[in-house]
Amino acid sequence: MITKLNSYILTDEVKDAMRNKLYKTQQEELGFTLCSKSDNIIMPGRDLVGDSRKIEIDPGACKEDEKFLGGYHTHPETDSRASAEDLYHCGKFKVICT
Repeated sequence: MITKLNSYILTDEVKDAMRNKLYKTQQEELGFTLCSKSDNIIMPGRDLVGDSRKIEIDPGACKEDEKFLGGYHTHPETDSRASAEDLYHCGKFKVICT
């Protein structure tokens, strides 16, 4: 099933990658960058690993021919709601925040 986010398409591949990171999360935040080529299809970029409370989303982590859209990460110590810090950084770049 394809999910649309504004003009972007979130594929099953990306949703499966998100579920996989949630399943593997134990003591540290896991995630990946969200990237897109000119077709507006969101794809997982470089894997990211943080500590128990924080992860750095790197806007330079997409390939040269891809646009950085944002990042996805898990919360090992809490539920999957956006933290105050997540919401603050959501506006730091012009990115998709979900």
